[in-house]
Amino acid sequence: VTWDSAGDGKVRLYVDGALFYTSTGSSNTAMTGLPTLLMGALQWNNSSQNSITASQALNGSLDDVRIYSRALSAQEILKLYVAGGGKQNVSNTNTLSSGLIGYWTFDGKNMTNATATDSGTSGSNAALINMTTNSSAVIGKIGQALSFNGTTNSRYVDAGNSSAFDFGTGDFTFSLWMNPASSWSTPTADS
Repeated sequence: VTWDSAGDGKVRLYVDGALFYTSTGSSNTAMTGLPTLLMGALQWNNSSQNSITASQALNGSLDDVRIYSRALSAQEILKLYVAGGGKQNVSNTNTLSSGLIGYWTFDGKNMTNATATDSGTSGSNAALINMTTNSSAVIGKIGQALSFNGTTNSRYVDAGNSSAFDFGTGDFTFSLWMNPASSWSTPTADS
């Protein structure tokens, strides 16, 4: 997902390295005062992490989560997608580091039993909640991924609420690899 506030102000969603959806009209919504950054679960309206429901929890795996303080170009997004193609369980050497403020590889060298190290510039190491590297590590798109159970006693990763992720009306990109555990239909652009 990218937002280029200096360009046309539209949000763009890419799936498998290709543009999937572009918002209609421009967005001037500020990304400020965000709740805690969670990976593997949704959090609405600053609700407590203790109240995550199964409908808010991922049942599947996540890998290579990145946050940029700029809008990546379509070419850069494709480069990230291609970097992991067919290379399961191998660490990524393509960091595409310009503007990279949050980067959780979930690879063994960047994990402890309770923490996912942030290899970006924000220093927002993330706590593993209801999970450990022994119980949740799986083969990912690029190296190791984490498996999430999609239940009310959900596993998730909590990166806190660093001011580095408070973009205001500035550009940003969120990038990740996700593999749902069960089949699901690809959403349409109207979903």
